[in-house]
Amino acid sequence: TTQIYEMLADEDIPDQIRGAKAKIKIAVADDGKYRLLSVESNNHFLKEFLKEGIDFESLEPGNKNVVYVIPIEIAQ
Repeated sequence: TTQIYEMLADEDIPDQIRGAKAKIKIAVADDGKYRLLSVESNNHFLKEFLKEGIDFESLEPGNKNVVYVIPIEIAQ
């Protein structure tokens, strides 16, 4: 989760997503790379921001038998 937070901290945060919350679910596929399973949020802009802003290729490998649930809240 720290890696994802660091990636998002480097981005310019649009005003449309400030204060918004989301929950993402990711898992490691058979090829060892992370896959985004879902993004839950009431904010459409935040959903798109997270889908485009997380570079799954650069994440360190994780456990293949785990679905990671990561809560995200964008600061005001």
